[in-house]
Amino acid sequence: MDYVKRFKQARDVLKSHIGTKWLEEFVEHTEEYKNEKDVQEKVDLKDQSFDRYMAYLLLYNSDQARYHSLLTGLR
Repeated sequence: MDYVKRFKQARDVLKSHIGTKWLEEFVEHTEEYKNEKDVQEKVDLKDQSFDRYMAYLLLYNSDQARYHSLLTGLR
């Protein structure tokens, strides 16, 4: 629980310094984005990019003995 609390604080600091839009350009270059035909789905991919990245980082830096199988499915 302490790790999650520290992670959320670090996430909030990052968000206040650089915002959440910095991943949008990266998302525009992914195959998933390029292959998507629906405009709303493309917008959703951009909007969700920061939260998805933070969730991945949270799991990646957590106890690998417990959460390694979750990360294998995300890669």
